[in-house]
Amino acid sequence: MAEALFSHFNSEHIAFSAGTSVPIENENQLVSEIDTKLVNAMTEEGIDVTKKVRNQLTPELVSNSDRIVSLISIDELPEYLKNSNKLETWDVSGAVGDGQEFYNNLRDIIKSKVLDFIKII
Repeated sequence: MAEALFSHFNSEHIAFSAGTSVPIENENQLVSEIDTKLVNAMTEEGIDVTKKVRNQLTPELVSNSDRIVSLISIDELPEYLKNSNKLETWDVSGAVGDGQEFYNNLRDIIKSKVLDFIKII
């Protein structure tokens, strides 16, 4: 969500790539095959993520990045990321609801954080 929202609202700034620290079993799996509720939430925002592929966050990716934004608890991150001075964590725990409502609330929280982030870069 964060990458798609950043790309949607940002036309001039640095590239933004999202990755997960959770191991990915199928590196070529489309987001649309993993989570239709996420796809629906983004489609409501006018953003097509159906062809998006999840990326595995690696120590190399961290090393080559200026800043890393995490949406999960620092306790859940791998050691190489926990200790990075590039790490910024975004608290998205305010997302509530069940099913699609949860994803829409999560999208709105991330959207707000992305827009704030764009203002400071």
